[in-house]
Amino acid sequence: LELEKANKELDSFVYTASHDLKAPLRGISSFAAFLEEDYSKNLDSQGQDYLNEIKKGANRLNNLIDDLLTLSRISRIKNPYENVPIRALIEEVAERISFDIKEKKVDLIVADNIPVIICDKIKMAEVFLNLINNAIKFSSRQGETNPRIEIGYYKEGQSHCFFVKDNGIGIEKEYHEKIFGLFKKLHKESEYAGTGAGLSIVKQIIEDHGGKIWVKSDLGRGAEFYFTIPDNLKTQ
Repeated sequence: LELEKANKELDSFVYTASHDLKAPLRGISSFAAFLEEDYSKNLDSQGQDYLNEIKKGANRLNNLIDDLLTLSRISRIKNPYENVPIRALIEEVAERISFDIKEKKVDLIVADNIPVIICDKIKMAEVFLNLINNAIKFSSRQGETNPRIEIGYYKEGQSHCFFVKDNGIGIEKEYHEKIFGLFKKLHKESEYAGTGAGLSIVKQIIEDHGGKIWVKSDLGRGAEFYFTIPDNLKTQ
């Protein structure tokens, strides 16, 4: 009970602090834009570099705050569990990111046997969105090979098991657990954009459903993300 209370208080603090940081950050971004618009001609190359670093730093911080707010919202908001046709949900998610799928020439393969399950539809969409986006990001620099993403399903005991496979850069075994930590990135911002919060968000959603998530991967040989959802959840 004390741990639950402490977690709620921490979550409330994270939400409030993250929200409050938005206002001064907007100020930094605005003044950087004013400087660029009104005084860029007076700046030498070093001054331009400093200004660009301010803008990039403000943008990174804004993305971090957005991800913190997303994590906080996931734990605070409890949507009702309902019967969700997961294959149709994946198609909706794919439509949301159709521009990236077409631009990167992604071969997205979704199995026919994916069932209707009981879950939080909004949060489950976030799970597939993050996993598909991750797969696209880390499969789009593999030479001449187009990104290939396979989404499948099988039943295991009392759980529904889903997987998202890609043909990307892969993950060394020593990082298989670490990648699910908050803001854990294995690559520089200049190599792959993002804050590293996506898999932490996915893990929290899956665990809120009573499931688990893990990865199978080797460096240079793609990645396979698996997660389970219990089949005994009730609609609300």
